[in-house]
Amino acid sequence: MSAYRKRALRPQNELINSDEDIFESIASNIDIEKELIRKEDGKSIRKAVDLLPDKYKDILILKFFEGQNYDSISDILQIPPGTVATRINRGKKQLKEILQKDYE
Repeated sequence: MSAYRKRALRPQNELINSDEDIFESIASNIDIEKELIRKEDGKSIRKAVDLLPDKYKDILILKFFEGQNYDSISDILQIPPGTVATRINRGKKQLKEILQKDYE
């Protein structure tokens, strides 16, 4: 009787393992999909940044791709911090307009 019980329980355990495998597979596919979307969005943003005039492109690259702060950007480009702030805001506005055109 105990051998029968072991065999009866075995398929149930295999089902649980199969369900777990399916869940892990679905979860990893969702993660892969999110990563692909993130990469595609990153490519779109990079292409849009490349379309900006140099004075905005350079500042946005320093700020958002390289993580520089306003003072560092000011030192690198030898412009006042207020100009850095203005160009970042104007550059972001132009970038937003470019990206909105791409999604229309």
